[in-house]
Amino acid sequence: MDLNFPISGDNYGGLKLFWFVPVEHVESETDSNVTLQDGKVWYIGRATKFSPEYRERSRSLKFGTKKTLTLDGEIAKLSPELDAIVSVMLGRKYLVVYSDYNGYLKKLGTVEQPLTFEYSANSGKQPGTKNGIQFEFTGVITSDVSYYTGSLPTSGNPDPPPVVVGDPVTVKWNDDTVIAIASPGATVIIRSEFTATEILII
Repeated sequence: MDLNFPISGDNYGGLKLFWFVPVEHVESETDSNVTLQDGKVWYIGRATKFSPEYRERSRSLKFGTKKTLTLDGEIAKLSPELDAIVSVMLGRKYLVVYSDYNGYLKKLGTVEQPLTFEYSANSGKQPGTKNGIQFEFTGVITSDVSYYTGSLPTSGNPDPPPVVVGDPVTVKWNDDTVIAIASPGATVIIRSEFTATEILII
């Protein structure tokens, strides 16, 4: 059993978009498909650009395999509307599907072993720092994580703005001292004693 998989084509990191639905809205499910109750839809999740990430830790135990799943990210700018939504979501159980930049969809959690939503809020310390929430869907399952092939009916437009994925950019001072290495779309914040300057990498 060789771990030998030559890469064909491009290989991009990061999540493009994710969808989530409360488990009580699910009519039935298989490994690769979810059927919702009449009138129910998937909710669209769109985090701050390049902030969402999926992590999966697998452990082999005496009774089988345990996988700890986490999808987390950031949503910018605290507001009454955002606070109201995440307050309702806090502690609820969800199924989650994500789409990555390689074109794959994965289904996270099951009705019996769903993911739980949690979040924290941060105002930032000064104008040049981030203001918003850090969220996560997390849970433990004892089955395999499946690629998703079903439909994802929503009440809104699921298509995110186009993202051009290119080579990292090196930001330097005039004396060639490296300040940062950042991907396109990222923001580099340069702080001095008196100011904070933001540079958008395009």
